[in-house]
Amino acid sequence: MRMVYKNNNPNISMAEYRDQLFEFYFQRNYDYFCTLSLPNDNVEKAERLLKKWRGKLRKKAHIQIAYVGNIITSKFTGAHVHLLMLGRNHKGETISNEDKKILGKFWAATSACDFHIRDYEDSGAEDYITKAKNTPINDFELVIPHNKKLLEEHRKNN
Repeated sequence: MRMVYKNNNPNISMAEYRDQLFEFYFQRNYDYFCTLSLPNDNVEKAERLLKKWRGKLRKKAHIQIAYVGNIITSKFTGAHVHLLMLGRNHKGETISNEDKKILGKFWAATSACDFHIRDYEDSGAEDYITKAKNTPINDFELVIPHNKKLLEEHRKNN
């Protein structure tokens, strides 16, 4: 089920929603911040493409990923996905730079689109993806969080 922000609740403003979204994203230690372009600005296919991509990574490269993020519809940059992501190889280790190239290769093969990945390192990514330009009213959706077990293992200690 996709979550789309619609201000049907008069008790919460968009600014408050963005703050809550930031807090949700900020709960974990991620490895990577990713931006994935979507073919033909097709937001409807985003979850299906992510599922196909995950499957290829798991089966062919023995890489397991977990993520949260946003799907953004933009007239200026085109439809794309921002992910805060964790990745583990078949040994349970954080994926290497070589593995990151495989992530991009498999995304390109799945979607015929660009993929950008950066090491997370407290990069301010949560702030970036919850800003107004990446959460425009009626023009973004939340990605269905994937691999909740791995996400929970990387919850920050408060």
